[in-house]
Amino acid sequence: MSGLAALVFDGRCRFCTWAARFIARRTKRVIRLVPYQLLSPGEYGFGADEAASTAWWVTEHGTCFAGHRAIALALTTCGAPWRGLGRLLVRPPMAPFAALAYALVARIRHRLPGVGPALPVAT
Repeated sequence: MSGLAALVFDGRCRFCTWAARFIARRTKRVIRLVPYQLLSPGEYGFGADEAASTAWWVTEHGTCFAGHRAIALALTTCGAPWRGLGRLLVRPPMAPFAALAYALVARIRHRLPGVGPALPVAT
């Protein structure tokens, strides 16, 4: 573990790569962007299967959060208005809606626009 917070994402997904870079450009801290495909087994305490289906936020202390919580916590490292949005996404009454929205986006992420993937797309 590097001592830096990390956002673990699907490095072959154009939308996921765009979202990770979006956060990295706006964060007020130094964070690691980690395509899950490059994780060492057990590096953060969750497996490749778990990382293949959801984004993860790993704090500098090693605490792991998945899904909408991961994105929300990553957003809280950014400036306004993103910090406020991140805080909102984990609080009632928004949290259940954020979880549903995240699940939908995660399911269709490979059909969404984005940037060139962080890793080559397997054919």
